[in-house]
Amino acid sequence: MYKIILNPFAGKGKAFKCVRSIEKYFEKFNMLYEMVLTDCGRQAIDFAHEAVIQGVENIIAAGGDGTINEVVNGIMKSGYPENVNLGVIPIGGGNDFAKNLDLPHKLRDIIQIIKEHHVQLVDIGQIEDYYFINTLGVGFDAQVAISYTKNKWLNGFPGYMYAVMKALIRKDSYYVTVTINGETFTKDALFVTVGNGICCGGRFHLTPDAKIDDEEFDFCIIDKLSRRKIFK
Repeated sequence: MYKIILNPFAGKGKAFKCVRSIEKYFEKFNMLYEMVLTDCGRQAIDFAHEAVIQGVENIIAAGGDGTINEVVNGIMKSGYPENVNLGVIPIGGGNDFAKNLDLPHKLRDIIQIIKEHHVQLVDIGQIEDYYFINTLGVGFDAQVAISYTKNKWLNGFPGYMYAVMKALIRKDSYYVTVTINGETFTKDALFVTVGNGICCGGRFHLTPDAKIDDEEFDFCIIDKLSRRKIFK
């Protein structure tokens, strides 16, 4: 049994257009499934949590990175269930986490991989009661992510670039204290990114050497910069 949690608003509505195709391929491959569509933020967390409680072992996140993140949080907040598999159908804007998995581009091929039960163990980060599977941003990086989410008309890389320009108007910096491998230091930073995956924002490879299964996180810390240096 597969529980598909689909965010129809992902990719500025692109995901909704994929609903029938996803259903068609699951039916073609004789895969028993139930699909639920979210209609507000954070609802995917509740859907994933409910699925775990109901004993569903294969939960599919269909949408963008935000949808995947919510499904991961719903699963992890259900008591670290080792028998639950997370599947990904990347139909959002940036689809950054999917880039780590080297998934094919066609829906049919992605669902074929899910059917064949290709399982890969990946690392998950935690801050208090929040979990992340790809990257975690603090500062400018986070401002861009928030602005992109609120933007209703630009999708993918152009949308991220628009969000970058909006964040540059503020250009706040933050005094951060970071401890890595026992070494602590304080910096006036534009942003800090903790990377489990290689990129964020569609094309920004802030932690290009990161691996999702090496039990380590990579850090990208950018000092406070002038606007001129940022554009360079």
